[in-house]
This record gives sequence, structure tokens and C-alpha cells, in this order.
Amino acid sequence: MVTHYKVELSTLAIVGRTGVPADLEGLSPDVLADPSVYVDPCPPQHIGFGYWPMLFEVPPYDPTTQRLSDQMDEVPDAATMTVSVRPLVVNMTPAEIEAAKPPVPAAVTNFQARAALLAAGLFAQVNDAMKAQPADSAAYQAWEYANDITRTGTLVNSVAEMLGLTAAQLDDLFRQAATIEA
Repeated sequence: MVTHYKVELSTLAIVGRTGVPADLEGLSPDVLADPSVYVDPCPPQHIGFGYWPMLFEVPPYDPTTQRLSDQMDEVPDAATMTVSVRPLVVNMTPAEIEAAKPPVPAAVTNFQARAALLAAGLFAQVNDAMKAQPADSAAYQAWEYANDITRTGTLVNSVAEMLGLTAAQLDDLFRQAATIEA
């Protein structure tokens, strides 16, 4: 891995990414920053050039909607005599965003389902609808006593329809529920 960049000192242009030349290996960072100041006589191929260390930085980004590119932003800094190297941040396409989402869990616990509904502001509406069911109905019993709530179950699909949730919204609600711990 390259740890030093060859920088033309008059323009701060990066002219090489090959590291420290063999004849300068082992010299201090100050000497490498501008060999012509410290090396006497300075070999002509090093006059006007410095060998500055690379500082790799990860820029802030939102991994749910952005990704880091293979393309790098390389910025020489004359004050520190280093080259900051950062991958460019790229907005993901809708297909990439969808592909990056975790899989939809087949089931979540009853607690996780209720907590996700609370977080989404839907709990009271669902709870009221379930409490309106006869106590001996399968829907009421599932709401009150089921250990797990399955994504493809009849109860889930009828509640989603009642709330006007799309399949994608329901998938996201299940993904959210799966992250909740008691």
C-alpha cells in the first residue's frame, strides 16, 4: 500500500503515488517533505518535490442512502505536508437502497410487533380494532396471546389493509420490529 505521495512543491500537484524512493527511505518526515532543504547534495530528481504521507479519512455519509466510491479525493495540504485521501460519497440509486436493506423477517415477537406499532404511531388504532373483536375470535386471541406475529399471516395482512399500509411499508415495519429488544 502506498503511504507517501510525490508532490510538486511549487504547484502542490500530485505527480506520483509510488511511495518513498529507495534512496530516501528511512529519512524523517521533515526531510521527505522537501528533500532539497535537508539533503546536500540533493539528487536532481528530488529537487522541487516532496514525499508527503497519506492520511486516509472516511467522510461522513448516510450508509442507508449513500455509499463510498472507489474514486478518491486527494488533497495535498501545505500546512501539514500531508495528502488527505477520502473516498467520494455517492448517492445510491433506489435499487441499491432496496438491495442494502436487511431481509424482511418471517416473524417477530408479539412484543416487537407492538413496540414497532407504538414507534410508528399505529398501536392505539390496531389495539382498538383488535379489542373490538369478539374475545373468542382467532384474531383477538392471536393479538393477545401469540408468541410470534408472522409477516404473511392473515392477521397481519388484514390489519395492514385496515391501516392502508403498502407491502413495502409493512416490510419496513417488520424490519424495524426485528431490531427492537425488550
